[in-house]
Amino acid sequence: MSFDLNKQNFSKAASEGYTFNLTLPDGTESDATLTVIGDMSKAVKAHSRKRYQELQLRSKTAARKGKDDELSIEEAEEYVIADALVRLVNWSGFTEDGKEVPFSKDKAEEILREHSWIRDLILKEAAEVTNFSPKV
Repeated sequence: MSFDLNKQNFSKAASEGYTFNLTLPDGTESDATLTVIGDMSKAVKAHSRKRYQELQLRSKTAARKGKDDELSIEEAEEYVIADALVRLVNWSGFTEDGKEVPFSKDKAEEILREHSWIRDLILKEAAEVTNFSPKV
């Protein structure tokens, strides 16, 4: 079997997104869904490159000043929130007091700050290459 580069473009498929049901920490599957883009998408790769460059610059600046460059727990959490936020592109079925909560990056950031388990799910699903199989 030949490998057709155009038909097996996982990076393109990762940019198209993947929707999954939100599973609660106790294993219960909710009716809420999240749509994420994959780690191999252009947007996530660009975000990762930018983050890497920022950390390299930070490290070099600290070294020049003779200081350690350790992230605080707060800084590390901010990075994880940003990593999950760049991957999350939509949701449905989220409510507050019975009212539908429309997707927005601002509201998503608020939710990701409050619910670390949702961040973990987003990062897990975005990393799973098979969630983004090209449509042949």
